[in-house]
Amino acid sequence: MAGCNYWASNAGMLMWRHFDKKVVENDLKLLASFGTDTIRVFPLWCDFQPVDDTFTRAPTRMRMHGAPVTRKDVIDEKQAENFSFLLDTAEKLGLRVIVALLTGWMSGRLFAPAFLLGKNLLTDPEAIVWECGFIKAFVSRFKDRKCITAWEPGNECNCLDYSVNAVQAEHWLMCITNAIRAADATRPVYAGMHSLTCEGTWSIPVSAQYTDMQTTHPYPLFTPFCQTEQLTSMRAALHAAAESVYYASVARQKCLVEEIGTLGPMMIGEKYAPEYLEKAFTTSLQYGAAGFLWWCAFDQDRLDFAPYDAITVERNLGLVYSDGSPKPVLYRLKEVKERLRETGELPPPDVHAAVILSNGQDDWQTAYGAFVLAAQAGYTVAFSREEQELPESEYYILPCIAGTNGIPKTLLSALKARVNAGAKLLVTYDGGQIGDFESLTGLCVKGRTAQDKTVSFCVGGKTVSLRARYSLLCESAGAASLAENGDGVLFSRNKLGKGEVYFLNAPLECVYTQMHEPCESGLHAVYAEFLRGIERPLQVLSDRCAATYHKLSDRETAVFITSFEERGSAAFVLQEGSRIRESKFCKIEKGRIVFESAAAYIAVEHK
Repeated sequence: MAGCNYWASNAGMLMWRHFDKKVVENDLKLLASFGTDTIRVFPLWCDFQPVDDTFTRAPTRMRMHGAPVTRKDVIDEKQAENFSFLLDTAEKLGLRVIVALLTGWMSGRLFAPAFLLGKNLLTDPEAIVWECGFIKAFVSRFKDRKCITAWEPGNECNCLDYSVNAVQAEHWLMCITNAIRAADATRPVYAGMHSLTCEGTWSIPVSAQYTDMQTTHPYPLFTPFCQTEQLTSMRAALHAAAESVYYASVARQKCLVEEIGTLGPMMIGEKYAPEYLEKAFTTSLQYGAAGFLWWCAFDQDRLDFAPYDAITVERNLGLVYSDGSPKPVLYRLKEVKERLRETGELPPPDVHAAVILSNGQDDWQTAYGAFVLAAQAGYTVAFSREEQELPESEYYILPCIAGTNGIPKTLLSALKARVNAGAKLLVTYDGGQIGDFESLTGLCVKGRTAQDKTVSFCVGGKTVSLRARYSLLCESAGAASLAENGDGVLFSRNKLGKGEVYFLNAPLECVYTQMHEPCESGLHAVYAEFLRGIERPLQVLSDRCAATYHKLSDRETAVFITSFEERGSAAFVLQEGSRIRESKFCKIEKGRIVFESAAAYIAVEHK
């Protein structure tokens, strides 16, 4: 899926009150002409269910356009016809439509039927009954329309009220998704949520229990640790891919980059935004995202009502200027989509290591660091939570262990069994606890300090430095010391059965995430050292490229490479016995890949 979120160019989120068929038709024709194949749309709840409460004691005190309302499953007939026209137009143009049902929350503003404003829309029984009634009426009305590819509970419904707890959030999500499926059991239900975590009120595991596809809204300004470098730099451009892999891995579902954009020209100018779109788009797809939808279709800087009159970052986010002329980002979206069509849909990328996220840490902070470290080192990781079944892998990373609860015994036992059978494990330390630490790592702890200091060590021929809040004073009890300082062993390797356990006495991934311009730090050398035994048919000799490997057959692998090299080229080596069968979007010249765009595709036949 390649496309955008759609509000009509003439009226933004008040499009249904000022519905203009000619505007909608022209809008969608313009988007389709530039290669957009998917739009996400929002039937504004208060416009489609404009119910008033007379606050009398009459049995039919609820009214819609003055007429009594005796059922909750009602929608406005005129607005239903308007929505049907939008679907008719989408079908003619070959557009797929994702419908975010309860809107609800939109761009910092709350919408609901007037009699429900002031109530908690996630916990109040009356609100939930009306929400389910609206969903029943709407989904039943449009379930036979072929262009609708998925339903969602609504737009970022976890923002409808911030006072709820985890049980209330789950109860609401269960009610709403059950209402959708009761009316239409044939289509998937996408999450439509914003900024989920592994734990907390709105969590990825709970979302995955009730929905069929996860969705990321990876705005750098609103995501922790993501507005530190310019958007076209390696880590910033990998944000969407990293967050989507994080969601998909933990949910064990596909993930869609559903809302992404620059948040305006003061974040990155219109001249440079296309480069950000291209790099975020290609990396999202190469790491397995189901699609990429820009926020949003049209600039809204001519509109004079809330939120556009009050919130600056909501005005200039479109693919099209408010005068109807396409922006450079729309031209680039079309170019990238046409280019990627040449490769066809690739299989999911090979996963080289499983990263196990544990309690006591900031999951996103840890996952983001691990993802980009691995990408810089030339590898791909996926994620799992400590309570989930341990995935099959030859390489495991247990990053930034923290907290007094430490690592559960069941997880530790499973990891030790895998290592004893031949797997490799890397553990990085942030003050947490591990049972059987000495037998696992081959290190004896003389003491522990909490002093927040910088430690430096040499790995892979490079000297790197990072700050550590805690430090173990370690000596070898059988482990090979790979790096030391005055406090003892910093980096070690221990033989355990047929496998090996590496231990780094510092919180590598969390520090990497917190750093400004971490790609300059050289810290990815730790991952490169740990993962160097993994064979790849083609190795890119650059830490400014994100390379993924997609198995086409037993004898052929597609290598997809997004470059962040300023020179526009990168050296590579082929595995012995391999040869390049085909290359796209690049030239192969004397052991170098010369990029003709941000990304290159190389098909390699191997031994």
